Amino acid sequence: MSLITLTTDYGSKDHFVASLKGVLLKHNPKTAIIDISHQINPYDTLMASYIVKSCYQDFPEGSVHIVAVDASTTSDEPHIAVYADRHFFICPNKGFISQVFRADQIQSAVYINAASDDYQSFQAKTILSKAAIHLSSGGPIELLGNKADSIFEIKTQSVYFDQVNNKLIGHFIYIDHYGNLVTNIKRIDFDARRKNRNFNIVFGQIRISAIYDSYAEFNRLYKRTNDASGEVFALFNSSGYLEIGLYKSNPGTRGSASTLFAIKVFDLISVEFH
Repeated sequence: MSLITLTTDYGSKDHFVASLKGVLLKHNPKTAIIDISHQINPYDTLMASYIVKSCYQDFPEGSVHIVAVDASTTSDEPHIAVYADRHFFICPNKGFISQVFRADQIQSAVYINAASDDYQSFQAKTILSKAAIHLSSGGPIELLGNKADSIFEIKTQSVYFDQVNNKLIGHFIYIDHYGNLVTNIKRIDFDARRKNRNFNIVFGQIRISAIYDSYAEFNRLYKRTNDASGEVFALFNSSGYLEIGLYKSNPGTRGSASTLFAIKVFDLISVEFH
């Protein structure tokens, strides 16, 4: 069975997602099409990369992942198809791949050949879908086009360790549906620097000195009454990133970590060891 996932910035109001699925199913009605997300902020390649990176490994090997975010381009900037970590990715060459894989993790990458008319509108339907159909049918990636000699990279600020102040410095990179704040500090970064020392997680005026293994553990160990709702917590999420949140927060009613602390993507966060 062929499997294709979709990640787009199309939203759910318009016809674009349905039309794209229709094209894929017209070729092979037995194709399994899974929506990862269609709520990516318009043109937000970094948001798309975090979401896809967090879940693509949960799909079977050989899955084809269409990432149609900021997907319109020109024939001078062709889309790319990439094979990495036993999965295929089809997307515009605008930095998505550089945020998911290092260059040495990419096994194959090609520019997708397309007719000039295919660039006129809705390129996910006219270009990306054709490449996905080819790959999901077992076609070789090399037949899609010439080898890609340049994968565009988005330069983002990485996690930095300040040796003088024993401080691991990172940034907030994503705000989830609950208003929880995801950082670019990974568990492996934290463990490598901690060396059994105490620590404080610091952002704005907030200081946190404990990291929990799960939401359930926080609720079980922290609560002194019957409810821990609204309390601040830190944990490493299922993708291995340090996350800050309010337990059982609701951005639409009682508020969330992002609204309470007025945090935006790219704001600083640090872990001080002592």
